[in-house]
Amino acid sequence: MRFLVAFLLMLSCVFDSKGAIIDPAIPAPSLVPTPSNFRYEENNGSLRIMWNWYPNDGVITLPPKLPPPAELFSVPREGNYKYSIDVEIAELSNNNIYSMLSNDYRLLSSTISNSYLYNMAVFSAVKFRVRAKRTDTFTDSSVYSAYLYSPLINRQVKLSAPSISPDGGNVIPTDNIIITNAQQAVMKYALIPLESDCSSVNNWLTYVAPLSINSSRQLCVFATKIGSLSSDIKEAVYTVSSPANTKQIIFIHTDLLGSPVAESQGEQ
Repeated sequence: MRFLVAFLLMLSCVFDSKGAIIDPAIPAPSLVPTPSNFRYEENNGSLRIMWNWYPNDGVITLPPKLPPPAELFSVPREGNYKYSIDVEIAELSNNNIYSMLSNDYRLLSSTISNSYLYNMAVFSAVKFRVRAKRTDTFTDSSVYSAYLYSPLINRQVKLSAPSISPDGGNVIPTDNIIITNAQQAVMKYALIPLESDCSSVNNWLTYVAPLSINSSRQLCVFATKIGSLSSDIKEAVYTVSSPANTKQIIFIHTDLLGSPVAESQGEQ
């Protein structure tokens, strides 16, 4: 009889209530659902990371324990849990090879929101991981979900403004206006009336060759590149002079007897 009881207890530890075999080597699933759908957006160095997570979605019910734990016979407590998201970061630097290869995460924040705002001003690249946490308000003990990892996020560098030659002033229609940028960026430009403002331009053209203008105008330019922040807008004001309206002065050079021997030209 004792042998039969021991055998039945052994079977109860190996099989669950539905007859499935329970392998003690496989870790039990978490009671807390894992966040999903990591995404991010960057705006002038401010990085907002986002994820999806709801405490009641995907909660896993563990198989019953045999014999049943004593707490099943106690009065259930309602509303004794609080949920939050741990946001952790690995901050990487191009000047530190070790840090680029390591995954040393530190805790940034515990938040009840599904997003977090981070300033990318210092490090050239970062990686995030987030996990959900359920804390018992009576015992202050916590259980965690699995981690949701981000891809490597590189900081967007702001481009420098293009160079313009000549950088404003008096020109004639045959003069070339050249725009350059040392960062291999695409340069956008617009020629607008002198009384207009570059910040109001909507239709930008792509610079492909030197420009020439026939009337006094204001030139607006900026640099843009995928993966980088666009440069500030640079302005240059040009006044156009027509060669036909330029007065020419001819100087006649004579010898001692007054006979012309040479001539030269000048402008006024």
